[in-house]
Amino acid sequence: MSLATGLRALTRRAISRAAARSERVVRWRRASSGATSSSSTAAAEEEESESESADDDARRSSVAEGPVAPHVPVLTRQVLEAFRDLEMKTYVDGTMGAGGHACAVIGEHLELVTFVGFDVDPLAHAIAPSRIRAAAAKISEARTRRGARVLELNTVLDNFRAMRFRLDELELNGKVDAILLDLGVSSMHLDSPERGFSFGNDGPLDMRMGPSCAFSAMDVVNEWPEEDIARVIRDYGEEKHWRLIARRICEVRRTSAAVNAALPSSFLSFPFLSFPFDPFDLFDR
Repeated sequence: MSLATGLRALTRRAISRAAARSERVVRWRRASSGATSSSSTAAAEEEESESESADDDARRSSVAEGPVAPHVPVLTRQVLEAFRDLEMKTYVDGTMGAGGHACAVIGEHLELVTFVGFDVDPLAHAIAPSRIRAAAAKISEARTRRGARVLELNTVLDNFRAMRFRLDELELNGKVDAILLDLGVSSMHLDSPERGFSFGNDGPLDMRMGPSCAFSAMDVVNEWPEEDIARVIRDYGEEKHWRLIARRICEVRRTSAAVNAALPSSFLSFPFLSFPFDPFDLFDR
């Protein structure tokens, strides 16, 4: 078989696979939009039943009925179960966010004396403290009956990687009973176009968890060498097309003033391959 014949075969195979993936997505979307009212009702009832079961512990934990948070944690029950048998006096939430987990844990553990919440995002500190104080106030009477001390609430505007240093400042190193890290982005980031995390909304390529970061994603894609961009996409994005994506980014910035927010989503959206494409790209996978 000649090289040209082999490349054509690989190209046809790639096109066929991409078309099949697209067809599956189209069928799924049609099935989702064309569901009957009875099946929708049944699904809603099942979802409601599961939700009631999952939220049972959260209700008993007296989570604060404070301001509506932009993000509701989905693993509250699992977090409470993980800490249920633990007697904790000092609890550290390394990723405080809107305070959902903190409120639930405070409501469940009346013996708690000190709470420390870390978050590098100022938005979290604008939302969480009032919700956490409301959660503590809601159980204050129960805590008083137990003879518990007034709950000390500490919020720290810093990354959890500075936890040891910050806990030293609070004289709490060696006294912590439990630490929670809920890693990753949340709807607080994804639903805000100006944060630059969403593929569905146009916005600046920022992608910083907090303004203290010295550079944004815009700086990375427009200034970093191709090999460094590829390494980030491979190691942190776990993207199998890392080499091709990095190459495309650098190709675009050589012919444009800057790689903007809309451009990356256009060549990373499904299906990945655009046609016609260079068959030699297939060897990069």
